[in-house]
Amino acid sequence: MARVSHFGPAHLLVVDDEPAIRLLIGTVLRTSGHQVLHAPDGETALAICRSERVDLVLLDVAMPRMDGFAVLAAMKAEPRLATIPVVLVTAHGNPEQIAHGLAAGAQDYIAKPFDVTVLDARVAAVLRIKQHTDELRRRS
Repeated sequence: MARVSHFGPAHLLVVDDEPAIRLLIGTVLRTSGHQVLHAPDGETALAICRSERVDLVLLDVAMPRMDGFAVLAAMKAEPRLATIPVVLVTAHGNPEQIAHGLAAGAQDYIAKPFDVTVLDARVAAVLRIKQHTDELRRRS
């Protein structure tokens, strides 16, 4: 079930301080036809977003030094990064944390442990919205 836009496969960035989680998410997304980049922390994630094509970021919330909310805020503060959709990935799916992330600009969230089918479907949904938004921007 590859998700391919007219620009080719989507370029996704998986940000998590746990290598096993990065590997699992990356494997699922590659199987769906995406190009996957990895970052072990928020600082690296921001550097990748600034230097590479990134169509969507899957962002762990609980990371040392710079948590997912700080990364999200930094992305939304930079016009070039602000339009990259973010899906929060969290082991702490309490309603306040989820609401905070969505209010801060995340498009969706996925609770750990996650079902790979749900992960794939949510990524596909966010990418469809991004593709429509990008098309509207090109027409403007």
